[in-house]
Amino acid sequence: MRSIRTSHLNEFHKGWLIGDFHPTLLASSEVEVGVKFFQAGESEETHYQRIATEFTVVVSGKGRFGDLLVSSGQIVAIDPGVACDFEALEDTALVVIKSPSLPDDKVVGVP
Repeated sequence: MRSIRTSHLNEFHKGWLIGDFHPTLLASSEVEVGVKFFQAGESEETHYQRIATEFTVVVSGKGRFGDLLVSSGQIVAIDPGVACDFEALEDTALVVIKSPSLPDDKVVGVP
């Protein structure tokens, strides 16, 4: 039987809700989708993906990816092997899409 279901972001690990991991809304080895919220001044350490390409949509706010300043509506594409950090310059909401879904692909540091 078809239905409408609800979930909450806090039910998922660090906002990751679609991908090849659990819990997930949709198990997929093709893509990962996450929703991330940062308060001004919060950051993520320098890291890269060995195989996956990462696309980040800035839904609201302003931030810095490496030396690149971004704001609401911009999309950042990061190729495999390219190291980058992130800092929220104001309260920021992001949607992050990675393909393929490889939960152990992230490497902290630079290649």
